Amino acid sequence: MLYLDEKPLKGYNHNISISNRIEREELTGSQTSTLSSFKGIKPKVMQVTFNIRFEDENHLKEINALFESIVNGAPKIYTISEPAANAIGMNYAAFSENLDIKSLDPIKAWGLSFTLIESHSNAEKRKENEVADSLSVTNTPAQNSQDVGISDVEKQLDMLEIALENS
Repeated sequence: MLYLDEKPLKGYNHNISISNRIEREELTGSQTSTLSSFKGIKPKVMQVTFNIRFEDENHLKEINALFESIVNGAPKIYTISEPAANAIGMNYAAFSENLDIKSLDPIKAWGLSFTLIESHSNAEKRKENEVADSLSVTNTPAQNSQDVGISDVEKQLDMLEIALENS
């Protein structure tokens, strides 16, 4: 069973699928070429589907409230407890785009499906560290913070823009 912040997603017929992706970029511009460059490991994506009986309407309301939860202007990031996700290091995630609810009248239930996207992933941490490293200014005894000129700051901003464009 999947838990978000220690709250079980109550229902039945839970199906969970997790994708882990490496991004590559074609180097030759040809679709048939095998030359590519490594662009990074992307955050993991979890597809979740399950059913909730019509008589358990409160469970549907709880899941909708989790989906609609916003913190500081962004979807809330949840701690995930699910064996496969935790085994591959997917411990935090937020809802992505849609919570789909389908009425399944023959079985008197709703079919739910949604996607969770990993947050605080190792890939994100590496990118944040790269950006921080590219922005850091090393001061030596002969150089203090007052010696850093405008051109140095502009270079650092340019490097930040490039790093953000490539992420």
